[in-house]
Amino acid sequence: HNVVVDDPANYKKLKLAFSFLMTIPGVPLIYYGDEFGMTGAHDPDNRRVMRFDDELTEHEKDVLNYVKKINSIRNKFSAFRYGDFIPLYIENELFAYCLSNFDKKAIVVLSRHKEGNEIKINLPAEFNMKQLKNAFTDEIISIENNTLLLNVTPYSCFIFVNE
Repeated sequence: HNVVVDDPANYKKLKLAFSFLMTIPGVPLIYYGDEFGMTGAHDPDNRRVMRFDDELTEHEKDVLNYVKKINSIRNKFSAFRYGDFIPLYIENELFAYCLSNFDKKAIVVLSRHKEGNEIKINLPAEFNMKQLKNAFTDEIISIENNTLLLNVTPYSCFIFVNE
């Protein structure tokens, strides 16, 4: 078998899968090679030799850097490790949820949309949030009337925190 990734969008989907894995309750498990999207097929092709640094493609390096970043976010914010899971918005190609650890909150928005669009997520009134910080960019966004307004891009993840 010569298994290859023939659609670069698959790397975006892999990053989305890692976003989910690293932000839901429980301990994430990553097998070697998954952190950059190593391909493989049935035995014995499922045990390829590990590749590093210059052996990776640009897409694989991008996934590896993303996994490092999202792992750093998970380690930095306690709500990912100890928080209660609260679904906020569920649609065919969009899932938003909150992890709440006392007054510390993390809101995750995962979009499998193939085109960008604007979404509105109503937050529980008891959250009483006025602003959130984007965990990827440190940008502060305002919350009005307990409503989070977002312009989502194809295959994207947003992580907002109030810590």
